[in-house]
Parts: sequence; C-alpha cells; structure tokens
Amino acid sequence: MVWAINPGRIHSRRIAGKPVRMDPRDEGNFRRYFLKGDHRFIWMGEPHTMNRRLIAQSGTFAVPGVLDVPIERI
Repeated sequence: MVWAINPGRIHSRRIAGKPVRMDPRDEGNFRRYFLKGDHRFIWMGEPHTMNRRLIAQSGTFAVPGVLDVPIERI
C-alpha cells in the first residue's frame, strides 16, 4: 500500500496544548509515548541503522502510537 502523508501535520502533535516531539529514538520517548499504547498518533522516520534492502526501497516508516486502531483511522 502507498500513502501520501503530510509530515507537517504529523510532526505538529500537541499534548496538553504543547508541541511534542515523539521520535521513538529520543531517550525516554519509546517508554513515554509508545509502550503504553494510549496515544493516537503516527511517527514517520527512518531507523538509525540502514541495510541495503531498506536503502533500495527508499521508503519512510510509519509507526503508530496505538496498535489496535488502523492507521487510516488515526
């Protein structure tokens, strides 16, 4: 499946009125935003380590904050 995603809207997530950077690679963010699975958002990005297959695909990862809701509904 191919999606068109608006990065500006995705990266402008706010919690309690404050802009939040939810990058799971930032220290503490995986535990804070992803592990509980109670924040409906999508993070877009690339992993720290790339291999030849990932480079050849030249895609972007979409990582949902909740796993029980389809990405289309988030």
